[in-house]
Amino acid sequence: MGTKGCGVLSPRVPLMAVLIVFAGVFAGAQTPSTDLDPAGATRIFIDSVTSLGYSKSDKPYPLGNIDRLGFAQPINDLTLSLRSASGIEVSIMTRLVAEYTLEGAFNVPEPQSGNPVAVENNIVYKGILSLPFFGGNVTLGRQAISLGPARWSNLQISPQVPYLDSVYFRLPLGRLEITQVIATLENRQGVDDVTIPTVPGYNFKITDIILSSRRFVWAADTFDVAVGAQSLFSRPYNAYQLGDLLPIFSVHNGDVGVNNITFLADLNVRAIPDHRQYLILGLDDVNANLFGIDDYGIPTIWAIVGGVAGLFRGPSFDLEYTLETTATHYLWGSFENFDPLSRSIDRLYTAGGN
Repeated sequence: MGTKGCGVLSPRVPLMAVLIVFAGVFAGAQTPSTDLDPAGATRIFIDSVTSLGYSKSDKPYPLGNIDRLGFAQPINDLTLSLRSASGIEVSIMTRLVAEYTLEGAFNVPEPQSGNPVAVENNIVYKGILSLPFFGGNVTLGRQAISLGPARWSNLQISPQVPYLDSVYFRLPLGRLEITQVIATLENRQGVDDVTIPTVPGYNFKITDIILSSRRFVWAADTFDVAVGAQSLFSRPYNAYQLGDLLPIFSVHNGDVGVNNITFLADLNVRAIPDHRQYLILGLDDVNANLFGIDDYGIPTIWAIVGGVAGLFRGPSFDLEYTLETTATHYLWGSFENFDPLSRSIDRLYTAGGN
């Protein structure tokens, strides 16, 4: 169980330059406007945000390296975007951030021996092509995605994930909105992996891990209610099924192979402008013995997240706050030891028992 709180006092002044391009660059082969109407133009956006930050604490991060990545203050974010009047967008963002292993109080790193510029090398945080789709959009490429109302700890896809190389799909249908993410995850063997696959065509580095996550949100005037499901698949010889791409699919109707499926529900209350309260519930597995049905020994694996977040607006500054608490069963996110999935957190095998 963990609780996190944060307050940010921020007079924000981002630098943005907008260049309007008229010289024959139009989406969908449109005829260039003769009266230079900006509404029919393609626009180039250049957005650069530079930050100087200082933080000091004698206590370790509650979630270790996850919090280290989540709370890291970038030195600079530079975004270049090309947006057409038809809604098509191409965008790339680079991030300059100090190496995550450094312990300095400032976000600008001190020169290191043999490493005078101690910044992360993987600086491309976003590179997408976004297309309009029946009032929603389909986005392909590297992108930051968060499914759920929480600022820090969504159980579906968390804001702490820097980015996913994925396909993102969003379709609004009145008050209902359908969202789906399909991605492949890197498959590297870590020092804590306790299961080694022995199935032909299935191993570290050679097997893709497929993430398929979908969410259905109903938006009322003062609150949102949502249900969702998230699936992780790993199959010999990287076999795919059409069900991997469908918004609704029953694993009981197909041989999906080694997998972990999570079911979620959340409530986001926004009755007060600029302030909201949220609750997220998740089930990783359900033991049917609770209902008098014979089931095997895996227990009911649950998780819960609750929080409040908001913004107080002042005449020359904004005060942003978030308070969030989480609790999970110790097997949350695990896979059974007889179904080794690459990169699983196999606590049942290492800790034993239920």
